[in-house]
Formats: sequence, structure tokens, C-alpha cells
Amino acid sequence: MSAEPTTPSIPRKILVAVADGGLSDAAVEFAGQLAEASGAELDLLHVLPVPTLPGLRLSEKECAALETERRALVVRDLSTYMTGAATPEPAQRRMIERLRVVSGQPAKVVLEQARSSGADMVILGTSGKKKELDFGGVARAVLSQVHCPVLLVPAPARRVKKILVPVDLSPASLKALAIARDWARLLEAKLLAIHCFSVPELVAYGIPEAPLTPMDFGLDELRASAKERFEREMHGFDWQGVPWDARLFDDSPEQTILEIQGEYDLIVMSTHGHTGLAAALLGSVAYNVLRRAHTPALACPVRS
Repeated sequence: MSAEPTTPSIPRKILVAVADGGLSDAAVEFAGQLAEASGAELDLLHVLPVPTLPGLRLSEKECAALETERRALVVRDLSTYMTGAATPEPAQRRMIERLRVVSGQPAKVVLEQARSSGADMVILGTSGKKKELDFGGVARAVLSQVHCPVLLVPAPARRVKKILVPVDLSPASLKALAIARDWARLLEAKLLAIHCFSVPELVAYGIPEAPLTPMDFGLDELRASAKERFEREMHGFDWQGVPWDARLFDDSPEQTILEIQGEYDLIVMSTHGHTGLAAALLGSVAYNVLRRAHTPALACPVRS
């Protein structure tokens, strides 16, 4: 039997971080689509960084005035975008009413607001930075400490019809698979679970100049064993009627995900499995995918 998530798969309350300059427009639109499908309550949050110039200290009254001014600008930009995106007027009104502007350090405010509001999902847009270098300091900080799934929406999102889920067969990754299954059922989407078999390498300890040597003995047996276990887990999983497929790849997980991501509308990943995110350090597989993916990615901090 596969493990099930202990937190709700489908969010009941979503917090969306709204950025300047339209960087979060796609995230807001995606959040609206998800809220419409699930009935989740939607909160929008814009964080106004507090000026940190030497000797400059703003009073509470000055901060409040800045927040009011910024809220008006954000409301204007959001309204313009949602009108162009053909968002129904009642939905626009509800989203604008739920917008809060708070002064402070962005990641800290997002985390505090997520906890205090009882949000069970946080949605972030792009940082506007080159993704190969940094997928956003706010995203990194939030992902390393958040209590709930985080959806990163780096580009205009399509309706979710195909979901990609990497599975390393850890309990955490199987919980993420259960979350993806529930999303697929809600959105009437198809799901592909993938498992990656990378060629093990021998390390020549004590000989710094020696190259890593791929193992060429017993590989067929190792691969056959990995394939058998993966297929057994997938056929024993409770798919609850969701159309699915499973594929084994002979490559690293991050390389595989990044190469095939364009065929899918959403990636769902565990961030606390064997290859996930630790509380204080981003793991290599999830980090490489999240910072380079152009497909929306749901990072699920599930515990085994």
C-alpha cells in the first residue's frame, strides 16, 4: 500500500504573492483557475520592502501611507491584467478585495502571512532574474521553511491537462504522487509518473586524478530490479480512476524532467524524499529543476 499525504491534497486556502511589474500575473491567473476548480479561498499579498538606507527610519504612519499608495498601484495593474485575461468581473472583485499590502522583508512576510492565515498552499511567480543563476531569493527562502506546498509559476500557464511526477520510490515521493493524483482528478488531467535509473559510478578514493568510472557489471540486473520495483509500486497505487502512465528513464532525474517538461502543464515534486529539499539546504535535484524549469512546478514538503 502506498502512503497518503497527511495534509490536504487540494488546497482550501491559497496565498498568492503579488509582485511588481506584472511578474506575478501568470501566478495570479493560475491561482484563479485553481480556486475556481476547487472552491479554495484566495488571498493576495504584496510585500512592500522597507527602505534600509543608513539613518532612514520610517514611522508607522509613513509606512501605512506607502502601503496605501502601493495598494492602489497594485490594484490598478491587477485589474488591467485580469480584464485582458477575460477574468469574470465578480472574480476580479473578489481577488481585489482579498489583496493585502504589507511592509517588511518579502520572504519573512510571506511565511508569516501563510502561517497566520492558515494557508495550505503558497503560489509564487517569477523573480525576473535569470533562472540559471537564481530562481529568486524569496522562493528559496520560502521553500526552505514553508509548512505547505509551494507552486512556482515562472511563465504564462496553460490549463492543466497533463501532469508530470518524478518518483524515487521514497515514502515522500509517493505522498507527492498522491497529491498529483488528486489534482489530476480535480482538473480532469492525465498523469505520468517517471522513475530514473542512473548508471552508478565507482569513485577512486585516494587518487584525486582518477576519473569516475561507470559501473559496467550487473547493470542489466540492477536496471531490471529498479524497473520491477517501480512497476510494482505503480500498479499497486490507488489511482482512483485517474488516467495514468509510468515510464522508466535511463538518465538523471533533473535532466529527464527538464528535457520533457514542455510536454506537460504541471510538475509535482516531493521536496523531502531522498532527493528533495532539506529544511536549511535546497537539494540538488529539486533545486536544479525549480531554478531552470519553465513549466509550473508544485513543490510538496511532505514528511515520511
